[in-house]
Amino acid sequence: MKITDPFSLQRQVSFDCANSINDGIYLLSKSVAKPTFQPKFNEGLIGKISIDKIEIWLFRPLNRNGLFPTFYGKFYKNEAGKTVLIGEFRMNDKTRMTYILGFFATIAFWVCIAIRDHSFMTFLFGFIGTIIFTAVALFFCKSISKKDTETIEQQIRNILTDGTSNQDAGPDR
Repeated sequence: MKITDPFSLQRQVSFDCANSINDGIYLLSKSVAKPTFQPKFNEGLIGKISIDKIEIWLFRPLNRNGLFPTFYGKFYKNEAGKTVLIGEFRMNDKTRMTYILGFFATIAFWVCIAIRDHSFMTFLFGFIGTIIFTAVALFFCKSISKKDTETIEQQIRNILTDGTSNQDAGPDR
């Protein structure tokens, strides 16, 4: 776990794209559904694709897992002139915000208890307990998201190399 970004899944990846940046964006846009509020009934990649930012996650019907990993990346030209999609897997923004707000709410709770009891030790034990609980929860989130990370990585690689994804049925669009 990186100290600077504990929500990073420590999965920096790069994908070679046989064509130009615009072709890579087109291939991803064609294969990745846009996030909408309509119900979706088949598994597939969902995301936001633009020239400035790529954001992709895996959707599974009837699974409201808020711990899903999200790929954040951008297309670049490397030194050899080849197009490369470079990015990393991180927890999605909603999960990040939930952890941060929960952490600070718990710390605020222990501060209130410590003030009421006039005890620094109460605050210290509460603070240390909160840190340990948060670290353990982040560890479990990372282990839960490993399979989804590998699936997303493989599908992006397939899309950019041969223009297809390995989904049986494409996501609703």
